[in-house]
Amino acid sequence: MHLKTIVIVGAGPGLGLAIAKRFGKEGYRVALIARRAESLSSLTTTLTQASIESKGYVADVTDEESLERAFVQIKIDFGSIDILEYSPLTRVLIASSAVDTNAARLAFNSYYLGAVACVQRVLPSMRERGLGTILLTLGQAPKHMMWKFGSAAPMAAALRTYALSLNTELDSEGIYVACGTVRVQIDAAWAEKIADTYWTMHVERTSPETVVEHM
Repeated sequence: MHLKTIVIVGAGPGLGLAIAKRFGKEGYRVALIARRAESLSSLTTTLTQASIESKGYVADVTDEESLERAFVQIKIDFGSIDILEYSPLTRVLIASSAVDTNAARLAFNSYYLGAVACVQRVLPSMRERGLGTILLTLGQAPKHMMWKFGSAAPMAAALRTYALSLNTELDSEGIYVACGTVRVQIDAAWAEKIADTYWTMHVERTSPETVVEHM
């Protein structure tokens, strides 16, 4: 029997934990990647109390070497990775006119390049098996001009394009790539709704993009 594993990158007590619980309820083991060991310890304790097998790995999405170490260890601990979910927190408020090369570089590294690095860690084995799911979480900036997120918004748009183009390329290989565009303030209730949405996306594998918003 193949024990399935989801890797959640940028795991926190809100959306990351909700996704871990939702997929854990379906029998998935959970690997959590975040920058702080203390936060990971709290998350794994909560998941253990819910009878969900999990383990935390300290890494920074802007540090590719730390990501490489984390994914190598995850594969040692859990074997194959069936689902990758990427949702590091990005709340840098900087006007478009104030974006300099340093701000743009930081946004590129943390939002777009980090996602590419994670995808590259899971894609070869997914292609080998002919099956896998990659879910990339976005804010609403790619579809709405939000000049207050002047550095992050272009990178979110790039990540959306990356997800859609990957799905077009990999669909015939059995790999589903999609982005969840979140247009709500994520509180506990919305985190659960988004987690439910992600589960539906993974199971149905129909659209490469789902928008989560107030009706």
